[in-house]
Amino acid sequence: MTDSGVVSVGGTTAVTIATTENVILDSANTFTGAMTFTAGDGGVGTAFGNVTVKNSTVVKLDTNADTAGDLYLNAATDGTVGGNLSITSGGAITQGIQLGVTGSAGFKTLNDTPKGITLSNAANTFGAITAQARNAADNADVSGAIAISEGAAMAIADISTTGTLSLTTTGALTQSGAIGAGAVTVSASGQDVTLTNASNAMTSVSITGANIDVTDSDGIDIAAITSATTLDVIAGDAITDSGTITVSGAATFMTKKDLAAAITLNTSGVHTFGSVKAETRNAADNATVAGAITIDENAAMDIAGLTTTSTVSLITAGAITDSGAIAAGAITINTTAGADAAARAVTIAGQTTNATSWNVSTTDGAISIDEDSATDLAAITTTGTLSLTTDRRIDPEWGNWSWSGNGFCQRSGCNTDKRIQCHDIGQHHWCQH
Repeated sequence: MTDSGVVSVGGTTAVTIATTENVILDSANTFTGAMTFTAGDGGVGTAFGNVTVKNSTVVKLDTNADTAGDLYLNAATDGTVGGNLSITSGGAITQGIQLGVTGSAGFKTLNDTPKGITLSNAANTFGAITAQARNAADNADVSGAIAISEGAAMAIADISTTGTLSLTTTGALTQSGAIGAGAVTVSASGQDVTLTNASNAMTSVSITGANIDVTDSDGIDIAAITSATTLDVIAGDAITDSGTITVSGAATFMTKKDLAAAITLNTSGVHTFGSVKAETRNAADNATVAGAITIDENAAMDIAGLTTTSTVSLITAGAITDSGAIAAGAITINTTAGADAAARAVTIAGQTTNATSWNVSTTDGAISIDEDSATDLAAITTTGTLSLTTDRRIDPEWGNWSWSGNGFCQRSGCNTDKRIQCHDIGQHHWCQH
């Protein structure tokens, strides 16, 4: 069944088609009353092909057709479509029945007063999903909230709204088209979440999943990452946080902007990472730029990599070690929240390491820094040991030092117990407090 003109029905609508045939009602129709579509006799072995409905009022996909706006799909399994399902509504789109769509599933609201799409039955199954909250003219996104649940893996073809988006799935979440939305919440416990379309534009993300990959064309706020095994976030502008990030394995963050964009994960005392890597790059990802990096971790920190020409600030409640290259401007480290001296230690142990200066506070934690260029000490605060290895020279800014070769560097005006023992072997200088 198709329409070649506008259909307007003030009462109920009943449509019966042969099994596996299509219902295509895609004009600017108005079905004020309830609608019943029946495939064959609605009994065993019956099914719909493609179903398309455009209605100027609300649409509720339901178990019957007893209320205005209800759409009852009557087949061998009610609420199922063997082909593609497309619903366009001038009002909200909701459901009162489990939906099963073998093909693509598209849902669109058209109203200048934003209308939502709520398909939250946990047992729904869809092919590729399109969901859009648009104005009446269908030329701009509006703030209609979208919530979709699926009892299987979920594939997103397109999401468009300036409002909130909630996606719940019992399987992996992937996408073939962009997501444009405000605050995005994803619940995919134990499942991989792969949202890597370069055109994504999400204001914030709150995601529960296993291996989580997120790409955004603009800046993004991480509202929460829960129970993740790995996390990879790439943004076209600044990355910030407003909630807790929990990653048992590797967490990587990259901004890609020619004018530089910062990475600021400074919500105090909540984040935990297996390891953390942060890079600020240009848009083409072929050069490092001056985006400041700030990371606060409520545990020991393993630095898998730091890349920026700007400043780095690291604050932890545990010891800091490195397992990857560091190339940065001035680095400030504070581990004073560690539980004891061992948990306040800082060990930068000789990966490829270059920084313009170091400011390290540990209270009493041992500090060891191995650098592949000249070492500039902006400040060192510890009652523990200090060990420095450098390929060039050591320039402490926090005092005037004398170099006595294979012996001692002494800060002027200090007594002998404040000496730094320095060993000069070729270009390598090693100092021990």
